Amino acid sequence: MRPERIKIKAVPEEGDVWLQCRIKEKIYSGFVIKTIATTRNGKEIVVNEPIEQRSGFGAKEDIFVTWKPEHSIVIKA
Repeated sequence: MRPERIKIKAVPEEGDVWLQCRIKEKIYSGFVIKTIATTRNGKEIVVNEPIEQRSGFGAKEDIFVTWKPEHSIVIKA
């Protein structure tokens, strides 16, 4: 999953694929905010948001990371 395809939301929308996470940190880098979120089992997910579309959530907030099913690609090992 590409980080720019992932969205941060308070509640997932119908049809979204989602994981419940907690924001670990936010890194401001020019026109992009890199958010690192942690799942309940400790896996990290990176979300890249354009600064003008930032979610407004802060560190240690519980959120949902979501994406559209058509943006998912399964890679067999």
